[in-house]
Amino acid sequence: MLHEIHERESLEQWWCAGALPPWVCWVVATAAAVSVTAARVGARALWEHAGRGRSTFEVRNGLALGLALAVAAAFLPPSRTTSRWLRLALLLPLIQLLGMAAAWVAWTMLAPRLAGALHTSPLVALLPLPIVTGALAVVVLAAGRIAARHRRDWLHATTMVALLDLLLLGLWLPLLASFWCRHDTDWPDWAPLDEALRHPAPLVAWVLAPPLVAATALTRLVHRARALLDRYRLAVAVAFAIGLGAAVCARLDPTFGTIRLYANFVHVLFAAALVAIGALLALAISLDARARRARAALARDPHRVTGTLAADPPLVGRIEIASWLRGPHSVVMPCAVTTLAGELHVPGGAELVARVPAITTRLAAGESVVVLRAGDRVEVSGFVPPPEGHPFRDSAALVPGPAGIQISRAGDAGSTYTDLALSLWRPCVAYLLILAAVALPGLATALHGQ
Repeated sequence: MLHEIHERESLEQWWCAGALPPWVCWVVATAAAVSVTAARVGARALWEHAGRGRSTFEVRNGLALGLALAVAAAFLPPSRTTSRWLRLALLLPLIQLLGMAAAWVAWTMLAPRLAGALHTSPLVALLPLPIVTGALAVVVLAAGRIAARHRRDWLHATTMVALLDLLLLGLWLPLLASFWCRHDTDWPDWAPLDEALRHPAPLVAWVLAPPLVAATALTRLVHRARALLDRYRLAVAVAFAIGLGAAVCARLDPTFGTIRLYANFVHVLFAAALVAIGALLALAISLDARARRARAALARDPHRVTGTLAADPPLVGRIEIASWLRGPHSVVMPCAVTTLAGELHVPGGAELVARVPAITTRLAAGESVVVLRAGDRVEVSGFVPPPEGHPFRDSAALVPGPAGIQISRAGDAGSTYTDLALSLWRPCVAYLLILAAVALPGLATALHGQ
């Protein structure tokens, strides 16, 4: 696949560095609105099931107000280096995590008063949220390892599997519920569904297995045959739009059996969202730890070399946006560094230690921005004296060591929390878009009935 490579200076002439595209801001705003709406609708549903006798304004609206205040606190303060929308995109998954934890605590406190709801939705008690979340996390980790092309891409692949599984599960569940209860009338015979819920293993497999298998296959395709997916990107977008429309239509006027089956797996959607947020947190920790290790290796290497990049190739290092479902990755071409002791040859695939340019917020998937070019003053680590028996043992030349090579522009080896934010905001926006899509079928019934 041909990648479009940009010079940072040319991009900064047209775009404001650190600002997000308008459509991304709309996605973040929509996700925030959906989060508050879902909290309001969910609290109202719990209130109605628990009985309205002891209801208060705080019970019905407390969670939604808390989320709204948290969103305002994350968005309103000014930001010096990046967009406030970028900051909200990073913090909104954490706000939702706290909201889901509060909702689960409220559910456990109200459970003794919800005998009717527990009878209608026995899987909520049979498969508690913590157990489902833990089991799903283990399965997603294993799926990410299967899908990853290289070991270093494991967490990126795991994050992608978690996000795709959340999306596909959210679209698959309404369609499966509608198909499973397709013969129901307004008040159906509950016997078939009751039997399925008493022995839920086949039903659980039908709900969980297809989305997870499809998410793993798509992630493997992206990591191993990216060009094929890029070729049919429009078809993928159309399929997503059709799937979302079908899922929403399936929830607009559902039968009682469809509502009941869907309600038994709402907490599984919560678990998938929690796993996706956990994957994003793990990815953030991994990116930060990797940047710290690279900086430390560069700073502590006794054989660190400083020199100037030779004229060929003209573009040496770039940061590429491979996908919205993973962080950016660096690309380093084979190059030569001219030093006082001679020319040092750096192999392709060396680790690029550099700050993430703020202008990367304007890049699309498949595009990259140059951070190292011919003539730049650079620092290189990871080279060692030749071992005994090496052909160049008697020379003063250094050879690549076993721990890998790091290369950085001189004086620009740092990595700050801004760099981490610039690396992580795309997966966070993808998660927010997916969560909004997953929430729409669930909200369709409640909003349509009002």
